[in-house]
Amino acid sequence: MSSDPELQALLDGVVGAVDDEIAADPGQPDFAAMIARAHELDPQRVRAEVVDEVNHWAPVVSIQQAHRRRRTRDDVELLAVIEGVRAEVEQDVAQRLGTPPPVAIDRPPLRSRGVWGMVLAAAAVLLVVGASVLQAGRWRLERDEPSRNEAVHQGPAPSPEPASHVAPRPEPEAAPVEADEAEAIEEATELVEPEPMAGEEASEEATPADASRSARKASRAPARTLEELDAMAHAAWRAGDLAEAERLFRRLAKRAGRGRLGDLAYGDLFTLARQRDERGKEAELWREYLRRFPDGRFADDARAGLCRRASGSAQLQCWERYLEDEPDGAHRAQARRALAVEGSP
Repeated sequence: MSSDPELQALLDGVVGAVDDEIAADPGQPDFAAMIARAHELDPQRVRAEVVDEVNHWAPVVSIQQAHRRRRTRDDVELLAVIEGVRAEVEQDVAQRLGTPPPVAIDRPPLRSRGVWGMVLAAAAVLLVVGASVLQAGRWRLERDEPSRNEAVHQGPAPSPEPASHVAPRPEPEAAPVEADEAEAIEEATELVEPEPMAGEEASEEATPADASRSARKASRAPARTLEELDAMAHAAWRAGDLAEAERLFRRLAKRAGRGRLGDLAYGDLFTLARQRDERGKEAELWREYLRRFPDGRFADDARAGLCRRASGSAQLQCWERYLEDEPDGAHRAQARRALAVEGSP
């Protein structure tokens, strides 16, 4: 019990509210109650014998009865412990409220003052050492300055040579071009052609210095992206330059590797070969494509095209392999017809 009537009233109200909520809570029905309810709803499906069997083998204590007979409420020893703890807490609170709080003294700890003293001493030592090192460096610089000037002015003054005899300044050697820059150099040399200056005649053979400068200039040119190559190839195709379009699609397929644009580039190469009526090149493109993209988007058509180009027993073997590789392929009907015709008497 608390000595404060207001606090005691508040605690009694809380305990009463909790007890009321527990009493009003019906709880979850047990298994036997659920079986009995199921029998009430449908006696045909849940027979009375089942209810009796469940009540016999699974007796449970009512939840309401368990709420009313809680161990924590009826345990006298536990209640005594709780009352003792409550009394000690109330006594401690009363003592703390009755004594004034201690006044805090703003005094830095001894350890922190010692640390700051060590930091300041180290800073002073560094300052002295740095000043001495700087002074020694200046002294050596002033001492060596006259000797350097004397070395410059020793010996006879060189006589100026005519401008016509001045040796040309050697050009620096060109840096070796890496393998990944070769394509950028090739594109820059093909797409950027320098025009001759007015009043100068183009030399028949380029000097090594000109070649090195061209290589350095080309190496600085940014490599074309895959999307740019694809756009350039289609532009050349629309312009009617089929050879240039094929060259650019070849480069795109090489650079894109096994990516999506590389796969699509082969499809454009197939169409170009058919447009130029190059049947041999088209078959070679199919074989090259299947080596790189055995499961590509054009693999079905490429395998069927190779089978159509074959003849005799090679064609039959090709169609058999086609049905093994593409059992649901778009050309399976043609493959089965070819094999059926050959197998018929």
